Amino acid sequence: MMKVWMGIGVLIAAVVVGCAPVPVYEIPPDPGVSPADQEVEAQSLEVEARRRRCKSGEQECSGRCVDVRSDAFHCGGCGQVCGPRGFCSDGVCQHFVED
Repeated sequence: MMKVWMGIGVLIAAVVVGCAPVPVYEIPPDPGVSPADQEVEAQSLEVEARRRRCKSGEQECSGRCVDVRSDAFHCGGCGQVCGPRGFCSDGVCQHFVED
């Protein structure tokens, strides 16, 4: 009876380990590439996967998709703020001119 329970335990462990989620960007170790370079590649793959979630013309900045062509807080790229009285036009900061 003990062998039956051990067999069932091994079977359950194999199923649990085999069903563990694996990140999409995980890269198998490559003996010809340093671990640091592999980590950089994995991060760039993750960034690319996130970029695909945003609509065309948008970029993910601080966890949300923004239009970097018109967002004054992410003008032309993430974190590029146009400043007071500024606005973003085609990814370039513009400023109102006072008369």
